[in-house]
Amino acid sequence: MHRKLTQVVSAITGVTGMAILKAIIAGERAPQRLAKLRNPHCHPDADDIAKALQGPWRAAPLCAFQQAIALYNFSHQQITQCAQQITAHLATCGDQSAGRPLPPKARRHTKTNEPRVDARTPLSRLAGVDLTTIEGIEEGTALVIRSEIGTDRTRWPSVKHVWSWLGLCPQHNISGGKVLSRRVRPGAHRVTVARRLAARTLHHSQSA
Repeated sequence: MHRKLTQVVSAITGVTGMAILKAIIAGERAPQRLAKLRNPHCHPDADDIAKALQGPWRAAPLCAFQQAIALYNFSHQQITQCAQQITAHLATCGDQSAGRPLPPKARRHTKTNEPRVDARTPLSRLAGVDLTTIEGIEEGTALVIRSEIGTDRTRWPSVKHVWSWLGLCPQHNISGGKVLSRRVRPGAHRVTVARRLAARTLHHSQSA
């Protein structure tokens, strides 16, 4: 709609951004009144936000905008329902923690796509250990690992067999004593993808 709100509001789906978008859907068009909906903690002032909202209001872009907001809200409703199902299922899992208390939760940057459910506590009871204490392993990654691998480790003779099954071990192509390649075979396994994404988050980590 030729608006520049994203240039002054860092997260369009944040508190300030969504308040303004909902007001536009409700019929508000005055930039100054829309700008007053900013959160007090928002860095840009009301004048900057009002300037970013200047422009004509045409029917066709407004229709597309309303549909986009409706689709966004519907998607979040589906995510909430999925989170409720996950919570209900985790509540049925057994307790292998032997009453051991959870360690303090690591203070890390919270990602916006993290599950809307407290998976850390039931997963720790299920496994007997808290996987999120490992650098790079967040609740979402721990959920994927436990849902795909489970807790039965007798299916693999060793850890190396697990990594080979996941496709995370280099395949050494050797001919005549010369290493031709050490490429890791591609894999779309959910655990493989989750582990690779977790590893990419550790490029600034000071841990081993």
